[in-house]
Amino acid sequence: MTMQYLKLFEPSVLAAAAGTIFTVAAGQLLRGGIVRLTNTTVAPVTATLYAVPSGGALGPANACFPTKNIPANDYIDVALPLMRAGDFLQAVAGAAASISISAMSGANFS
Repeated sequence: MTMQYLKLFEPSVLAAAAGTIFTVAAGQLLRGGIVRLTNTTVAPVTATLYAVPSGGALGPANACFPTKNIPANDYIDVALPLMRAGDFLQAVAGAAASISISAMSGANFS
């Protein structure tokens, strides 16, 4: 098994409806993934992250960061669970264009 450090995804802004941030590539395993959620507004805004199994759907059972307030002009780093090929990360913000998400670390194993 080889290990590669790859950029998981480009930074983006969360929408007020759940959207897919990235999908683990075929033949890969994501371990040690950390993402940063940054609130760029002057008020607290909620965010939720879901690590959805391949072929699955967003739901409470796969919330890896349950709905929490991110303080104004602040950030929270979130450790992602082990994710297999085809698994995907989805995210939603309490207000559109308020929370940005960036990949901080993680290794893909193949």
